[in-house]
Formats: sequence, C-alpha cells, structure tokens
Amino acid sequence: RFISLERIFEESKESYYETLEASSRGWHEATHDIAPWLDYFWGALLRAYKEFGERVGTIEKYWEDAVHSLADAPHVIDIRNIGLIGAIELKPIDGQPTKRAFSAFLRAYDKGLLIRTTGDIIALSPPLIIEKAQIDELIDTLRTVLNEVE
Repeated sequence: RFISLERIFEESKESYYETLEASSRGWHEATHDIAPWLDYFWGALLRAYKEFGERVGTIEKYWEDAVHSLADAPHVIDIRNIGLIGAIELKPIDGQPTKRAFSAFLRAYDKGLLIRTTGDIIALSPPLIIEKAQIDELIDTLRTVLNEVE
C-alpha cells in the first residue's frame, strides 16, 4: 500500500552504514562532510519515488476503466479522467443547477464515500495508495448513489 523508506534502507544497509561512517569522520573536530550521507539519502528517496510512480502506473488503467464504467449510469452526460483523477458530469436539473450533484454528494457521504462536486460535476481524486478492491467499492457505491438521485 505504501513505499517504505525503512525497507529501502534495510535492503541497502551495507552502503548505508558505510556512508554514515564516512559522513561521521571528523565529527568531533567539526570537519565532517555530510555530503556522502545526503547523496545516499536522496538516492533512497528517488528510489522510493520511482517505486511509487510504478505503483500508480499499474493502477491508472484500472481506475480509468472503472470510472468510465459509470457512463451508462442515470444522469451521466460525460466522463473524463487523467491519471487518478476523474470527473463525472451530470445532466443538470432544469432551473436548479448544481442540485443533482449536491444531492449525490449528500447520498455518497451518508454511504461513507466522500466526493467533491463543482457545479454538476462529481470530481474524484482518490489517495494514490488506493487499491483495486477499494476502487471497486468506490465505483459500486457511486453507481448506487447515481441510481438513487433524481
């Protein structure tokens, strides 16, 4: 679910300790050089970001397919997404713009799902650590909501 820096440090502990030792030389004389440790740390951080990017990339298509599966739900007139961001545009109620989306917001909230609305658009931006089962649950709940709103 998350990228562990601790795991990355553990997997590279030999170079971690070597770098820590090199950076500590001259500590008591205030002549030490922290640059080797910083290089090690930034390298570990970049590795974590690379893993994170790969993980998000593996779920992006699943998210896209799931969000677009709502195209046949009541009141949906457009769906768009980029990455793990989705937007579901709803047909406005004549003379009452935003009412349908706000009604969806309230029903979703009552079901434990927090969505954002802007106008008659449902905006979705799940946490980047979301998993397939959670996407399924989110989409199922949102489909139920869309079936219930007027």
